[in-house]
Amino acid sequence: MDDKREPSDLEKVADGIADKINQKVVSIEEGKAKTSKHRRKDKTTATDEESPRYDYGPTRPAKVRVVAGGLPEATDEAERALIQHDAGIYQRSGYLCRISHQQAATVRGITRPRGAITITPLDRDAALDKLNRLIYWEKWNEKANDYKRCHAPAAIAQTLLARSGAWNFKALIGVVSAPTLRPDGSILDQPGYDETTGLFLDTQSEVFPPIPTDPTREQGQAALRFLNEELFNRPCLNSNRPEDQGFSFTEPSDRSAALAAVLTALVRPSLSTAPLFLSKATRPGSAKTLLADIPALVATGRPATVFELGADADEVEKRMLSVLLAGDSVINLDNLEIPLSGATLCKVLSGETITGRLLGFNKTATVPTAALFLATGNNVQVIGDMNRRVVVCNLDPQSEAPESRQYDRNLTTWIPEHRPRLVQAGLTALRAYIAAGRPRQPYPPMGSFEDWDLMVRRALTWLGEADPLAGTAQLEAADPVRRKLRALLAAWHEVFRTTGATSKEAVTRASETQLDEKGDEVRPAQALWDALTEHFTDRLGKLKAQLVGEFIRKYERRVEAGMRFENFGSTDNRQIWRVVIVDEQRFQKFHASGKQGHEGHEGQGKTAGAGNDPHDPHDPKTSSSENYGGLRMAELLPARLAQAAGLDLDAMMGGKLSEDDWAKLADGAADLQRCLQPDQQQHLAELLARIDAAAQAPAP
Repeated sequence: MDDKREPSDLEKVADGIADKINQKVVSIEEGKAKTSKHRRKDKTTATDEESPRYDYGPTRPAKVRVVAGGLPEATDEAERALIQHDAGIYQRSGYLCRISHQQAATVRGITRPRGAITITPLDRDAALDKLNRLIYWEKWNEKANDYKRCHAPAAIAQTLLARSGAWNFKALIGVVSAPTLRPDGSILDQPGYDETTGLFLDTQSEVFPPIPTDPTREQGQAALRFLNEELFNRPCLNSNRPEDQGFSFTEPSDRSAALAAVLTALVRPSLSTAPLFLSKATRPGSAKTLLADIPALVATGRPATVFELGADADEVEKRMLSVLLAGDSVINLDNLEIPLSGATLCKVLSGETITGRLLGFNKTATVPTAALFLATGNNVQVIGDMNRRVVVCNLDPQSEAPESRQYDRNLTTWIPEHRPRLVQAGLTALRAYIAAGRPRQPYPPMGSFEDWDLMVRRALTWLGEADPLAGTAQLEAADPVRRKLRALLAAWHEVFRTTGATSKEAVTRASETQLDEKGDEVRPAQALWDALTEHFTDRLGKLKAQLVGEFIRKYERRVEAGMRFENFGSTDNRQIWRVVIVDEQRFQKFHASGKQGHEGHEGQGKTAGAGNDPHDPHDPKTSSSENYGGLRMAELLPARLAQAAGLDLDAMMGGKLSEDDWAKLADGAADLQRCLQPDQQQHLAELLARIDAAAQAPAP
C-alpha cells in the first residue's frame, strides 16, 4: 500500500491562498525598498540644489522661520517685520492697538455715529491676522524632512501682546480727521503718523485747502465772521423776530463760547487740558443738541459720541475709560437730567491722563484725556468743583415752541459737505493770533486750563470777540453748594460774630423764639433759622445738628464772600466752629449788596445789627451768642474767651500771661461780654476770677 496521500481539494485551496499572500508580501517589500532607494537618492542630490516646493500660497514681504526653543527670537523678528512693513499697529496706554472705522451702535450708554474713527485694542486673533498677512511663516516638518510653510503660531501673538512696556511700535496719542495745530502752533496737515505729536491724520481721502502760516489780524477776523455767519447766524424762514435768527444766544459771550468750542475741537489733541462746554437752554427744542454737534461735525465730519453720565460713579468711570481708550475726540453728555458733577468727570477735564479699571475687563489702564467734552440740558445745575471746569453757552429762545422754527439749511448735512473750508477758517483764526506773537490779554488765565486759555480764549478776545468765560460767573452764583455755604456763613456770623459755636448750639439758637412788642412770636435768629431749615433737615423736616457739622467739616476753610469756617477746638466731643473774615473788602461788598437774601433765606428782614458794622464785635446791638442748649457754661466759656483775646487756652487758664497778654485778655473779655446775656455775664466774671487766682498762686 502506498503511504503517500494525495491532498484533498480543501487543502489545495488553502495552499493556493497562502502562495498568493506570500507573493503580495514580497511585492510590498520590494516596493518599500525601491521607495527608500529613491529617497536616499533625493537626499543626496538636495545638497547640490534645493528640493522643489509646491507652494501656491500668496507671497509675503517678510519671512520668519520658527525653530524649537526660538520663540523669543521669532517674536523679535515678527515685531521688526510688522514695523518695517507698516502693519498699522501702535502702542497706547499699555496696549497694542489699531485704527478702525465703526458702524453706528449704542453699547452701555455710549453711542457712536456711523463711520466714526476709533482706536481698537489689538487682541490675539487680530494680531494673528496681521502676522499672517505680512509674514511668510515656516517650520520644520519631520515627514518631509524639511521646512514647510505654516500659519503664524498663536504663541508668537500671545508673546507679542504680553510685552507691554518693551515694544518698539510707535506711540499713538490720538487720531484726527482734519488738519490741526501742534502744541507749538505749527500746522499738521500731512496724512499719516506725525512723529512730533504721536497723532495720526486720517483724512479719509478728503482734500483740505492749505492753512495760511502767517495770516494777518484782519484775515483772522474775517475767518471768525465766516464761521459766525455760516454756522450760528442763519436766517429763520418762518419768523422775523431777532431772537429767532440763528441760535438764540443770550449774550455775546455765549456766541463766543460756541466759537470757542469749534476752535477747541480742531486743536484738542494738542492741548494738555480743555474745559467742558455746556449748552444750557431755558426749555426743550432750543437746538442745544445741534449746537453741541457743530464742533464735532466741523472737526470730524460726524456728530459727537453721546455719553450717558448716569448716577453710578464706578460705572461712569469704567465707561469713561472705555470711550477715552477708543480715542473718541468729541463726547457729548446730552440732555442731562441730573446736576453736572462727579469726581471722574472732574479728573478727566483737569488731568492729562486718567487711570482706572476697563469696562468688561479685570484690567487697569492709564489713558490720555485728549477729548473735547460737551454737555446739554435745560437749566442744568453745575455743582461744586465742576464750576471752574465749565464754559457755559446760554440759549434763550423766548418762545413757547422754539422747535417750530425753520431755517434755510440743515447744518447736520451742510457742515460735512463744506467742512474743508470751515476747518481752514478755524485754523486761520488761531494762526493769526500765533503769528502776531500771542499778544497779552487783560485778564488772568483760566486755572487748570492754561494751554487752552493761551491757544483759544485769548485768540478770540484778541480778534474782537467777547470773553467766552463771561457767562461762567452765573454758574458760580447758582452753584447750590456755594449758595448753601454762603447762607450758613452769613447767618452764623450774624448770630455768633467772632465767637465760636457748635452745630448743636446753632440749631438751638435758630430754634429760639420770643414775643415782640405786639405780642407776636418772632425768631431773634431768623436768618440762621432760614438757612438751617432750607438745607439741614431730615426726611421729617426736623433740623439735624449732625448734618450741619458734617457740611462745615467738609468745607472747612473754604472762602466764600470773604468768610470761612475755622476749627476752634472742641467741647464734650463737639466741634466748635467760628466764622473768620479773611477778605474785608469782599465781605463788606457782599453784605452791602444784600446777597444774603439770594443765598437761601430770601426776604427775611434785616440783620440784628442793621445800620452797624455787621462783623464788629463791639456792636452793642449784636445778638446774644451764648445759648448753649444744656451744655455747661463753664466748659464753653474758656475757649470763647481765649479766641476773643487771641491767647493760648492753656496759658490763659494757668495765668501765665505777659503784660500784653493781660491787656488782650481784658479787651477780649469786654468784647465777649457784649455778646452775652446778663445771666451769662456772671459766668464770665467767675472765669476771669479763676484766671486771676491762677496767676497769683505761688509756683510749685
